[in-house]
Amino acid sequence: MVQGISPKEASDRLKRFENEYELKKAYFEINKKGEDLFGLQSQKYPELEVTHDQIQNLNKLYALYNQVNETTTAWEEEAWSEIQVAQIREWEDQVLKYSDLCNRLSKPLREWQAYKDLKDKIENYKNIFPYVKELKDSMIKARHWEKIIEVTGRQLNFAQPENFYFRELVEANLIRVVEDVEDIIDSAKKQDKIEKTKNEIKFD
Repeated sequence: MVQGISPKEASDRLKRFENEYELKKAYFEINKKGEDLFGLQSQKYPELEVTHDQIQNLNKLYALYNQVNETTTAWEEEAWSEIQVAQIREWEDQVLKYSDLCNRLSKPLREWQAYKDLKDKIENYKNIFPYVKELKDSMIKARHWEKIIEVTGRQLNFAQPENFYFRELVEANLIRVVEDVEDIIDSAKKQDKIEKTKNEIKFD
């Protein structure tokens, strides 16, 4: 493993390395046919087998890495006005599947930057989705969004939900200020309950 290179560069290097491996494997198969033809003792190439296993494992890592990035990029391009709670639940289920696949990757891969980035992204989505579902509730008013903007330090275009993209909420890094976010949501719930109680009394 080479330290200090990005997952994309590592993925590109893997492709080149895989091409070199396939070339060496082809030479090995040609030599083996010659050995079989002339009744010679077959030569063993354990390094070739180890390399094959390493390439297979790395391909699993980068296939999952690319799949997760493609999926989450599509989510982040969704406008807030188009996102439904049922949809978020589907995203949650998908993230749990990705998490399971990530945890099943072989232990040596966990030292790779791509694995670390992948794990962080999956965990971040797992952590924020419960709060995202709460923020889709009608109890969340403009004043609550203003408080979220205040605690995150990020501008969120909540007043124009058709131009407010999920990416903005992800980039706001809610988990960094999770206690503040929880307080804002709890406050919204209490205020909503009081408002509903007032309305019930009014109609009675």
